[in-house]
Amino acid sequence: MEYLVDTNLLFDYYRGNQSAKNYFDMLKEGKVKFSISVITESEIWYGIKDDAELLYWLALIDQVECINVDSKIARKAGDIFKKYGHYMGKTKKNDYRFMGDAFIAATAHVCDLKLLTANIKHFKQLESRDIIDCEAYSPDD
Repeated sequence: MEYLVDTNLLFDYYRGNQSAKNYFDMLKEGKVKFSISVITESEIWYGIKDDAELLYWLALIDQVECINVDSKIARKAGDIFKKYGHYMGKTKKNDYRFMGDAFIAATAHVCDLKLLTANIKHFKQLESRDIIDCEAYSPDD
């Protein structure tokens, strides 16, 4: 099975969350394939505080494919944010704080990957059965 991993799940794994750990153990065992969006990579880079964290994230990112945003993904992200931005946390017309979530969802959609997230509230309104709440879903399902 192939997944696109949302940023929050990576942060949960970093913090030792058991649900997230279950998925990454499967990655290490070669049972699943994970990818991330370049949006996730930028969100990770934003949060790096020291050299130890930098080394940790470099090692983890080296294990996954990083998918670039192309025109098809960008247009899909615009459509998603236009339709579902208020569910993702958008509070007013020029509020783009959660546009990254739209890009991540669009990447999963365009690349035909299941989106694995620990923040289902930002994605649950999307018209897709391929958005998986890691807290409610066992990696063995």
